[in-house]
Amino acid sequence: MPDKSKMTAVEIFDILFDKDTVNEVYAGYGNANAAHGYVNGSPAVSVVMDGVMDFATSEKICNALDFAAKNGIPVISVYNSVGAPIEEGAGVFGYYGNVLKKVSEISGVVPQIAVTEGVCTGSLAVIAASADILIATKSAEIYAVTGSDTSLDDSVAIITDDLKSALEMIVSLIEKLPSNNLGKIPEYEADAPEAVPTADSTLEGLAEKDSLISLYDGFGTASKTAFATIGGALVGFISAEKGLLECEDCSKIAKFVNLCDAYSIPIVTVLDTEGLSENACLNAVVKLTAAYTNATTRKITLITGKAYGTALSVFISGNADAVYAFENAVIAPLPPLTAAEFLYHDKLKGAKDLTAKRNEIAAEYEASMSAGNAMKTGLITAVITPKTAYKTIASALEISQGKRPANFFDRKHSI
Repeated sequence: MPDKSKMTAVEIFDILFDKDTVNEVYAGYGNANAAHGYVNGSPAVSVVMDGVMDFATSEKICNALDFAAKNGIPVISVYNSVGAPIEEGAGVFGYYGNVLKKVSEISGVVPQIAVTEGVCTGSLAVIAASADILIATKSAEIYAVTGSDTSLDDSVAIITDDLKSALEMIVSLIEKLPSNNLGKIPEYEADAPEAVPTADSTLEGLAEKDSLISLYDGFGTASKTAFATIGGALVGFISAEKGLLECEDCSKIAKFVNLCDAYSIPIVTVLDTEGLSENACLNAVVKLTAAYTNATTRKITLITGKAYGTALSVFISGNADAVYAFENAVIAPLPPLTAAEFLYHDKLKGAKDLTAKRNEIAAEYEASMSAGNAMKTGLITAVITPKTAYKTIASALEISQGKRPANFFDRKHSI
């Protein structure tokens, strides 16, 4: 008996696609439905799977993914499954393997968005998590190994209340994303931000009205990753303003940078951080550095407050095309109090009030590490104000549309 509480494929297609544009393909076999149509005027393919992964289902999903890649259009996959026909023995691995291979082959070629509201386990969970963006409802159960934690983890980009909300979110995303890795980012009329950036709401002061879509809010609490529009076109926002970056933050940001770079979505990084936590694992930091360094999309950094230590090397240094800073920004190799202790230890000797003297030296060091002084070193493109931040970044993005990255080496990454 079918679960009547679940949406049918027809109902899902009706929400995703514009009226009278749905065309079902590869009909008549397998536990999946596939169709192509238009999402707010943008072409897309959708696959809805609800059942076991048998040979016919595997073949149908692969055909739909192949159709999307050949025509350069995004794929929206809805996955709900309790597994495969295990009575068929080892052959079931081939069914999953074929789909996973196809998903991997077209990764970075056309945007892939996966969504699940129910049980998504084992190899199918790996397939869903291999999409560019995985959206799950609060009721979803996603796990690779039976008996493992079924809570939604760092593979889930967005969590919604129900499937209808997830599909509506996808509609909003599809119309803003480029159709493929060679396509241009769509541009729309958009209203400027309603406020200027503040310490509590920097992104809200840079993103155009009602355009901010957060990803991976469930982990990496010292950072934020989000899509939004500036100048009517999509950008990827990265904010490191909530404390020291932990291992999860590094992994989350690296994953988001790779996603943006795959489809040439510009990256705007906002910094107010003392750098890395002592718990940040080296491997995650290396992956973060590699993601930024290897990304050839446009990269703009805005320093709104502190930028200390390793953050300078990762987010600024040679990894940004333009670096802006607010007048009160402090850009330094070390936090001021740390610098007072290690660089000016001799000045602390004999001080009657050690704490007061340390604070005095730290204040002098902080003043010497101002945004204005950093600009004299060539590290900063310009010192700006919160009121001019949106227009400055919008102008920088517009003028750099023709960026032609030089890549002198034909290589495969080992990181």
